[in-house]
Amino acid sequence: MLETLNKKWADSLKQKINNDPEFVVVGRWMHVRFLWELGETRMLFVVKEGKIEDIKLDEEITFNDSWEFSLHGSKESWEKFLAPCPPPMYNDIW
Repeated sequence: MLETLNKKWADSLKQKINNDPEFVVVGRWMHVRFLWELGETRMLFVVKEGKIEDIKLDEEITFNDSWEFSLHGSKESWEKFLAPCPPPMYNDIW
């Protein structure tokens, strides 16, 4: 699933999340910038009114970018977490 973390994958993720009516309702007051690190790959999410406005990949993130929080983990851990049925200890972020 995470073997091809590129702009096409990021755009697909953005579209899926933005087209999920429940996610948009729950996040409608959410305005945040967060960094998601999957092993060596970094992705900066810009969320406004519950919709992903932009996703920047490694090469697009600059020294001037900032974020409110970040999530870090190995690529293998994220693969397990994002599985349809995550194994024990991979079903929550803590």
